Amino acid sequence: MNRREFINSFFRYILLIVISLFSGYLLFKTKSEESCKLNFFCKSCQLNKKCNLEQAKKYRNDKKE
Repeated sequence: MNRREFINSFFRYILLIVISLFSGYLLFKTKSEESCKLNFFCKSCQLNKKCNLEQAKKYRNDKKE
């Protein structure tokens, strides 16, 4: 293997790694729209304090009163 082949294969593998990482990011990123995983049982949800859904906000406000 000469220098030119080494450099070409090096950049080819780097490009393959970058494309794989980017596609993995796109595949596993969280979606911007939240959805309830517990069918809107806010009382038993552990994510209640951080949840931005309207039902959770209403539950927190009702709980304060």
